[in-house]
Amino acid sequence: EMKFGDKAGNQPLYVVDGKTIDNFNISNIDPKTIESLNVFKDAKATALYGAKGANGVIVIVTKKNKIPEKTPELQEKKE
Repeated sequence: EMKFGDKAGNQPLYVVDGKTIDNFNISNIDPKTIESLNVFKDAKATALYGAKGANGVIVIVTKKNKIPEKTPELQEKKE
């Protein structure tokens, strides 16, 4: 079983689609809906999320909230 957080049982910060979620249980999310999952720990986590990230940060982006890099509506028209 994979465990995150420190030995005192503190949980990492979960960020799902840009929103922090307290008491998040990762087993409640369908793996098929995940576009990407990033784990930040140590100095990187606290640099990005401050004290809330002290026990690590797990950032999940779901497929429904994926933003395409370029869409026809956002591209500038060159004349």
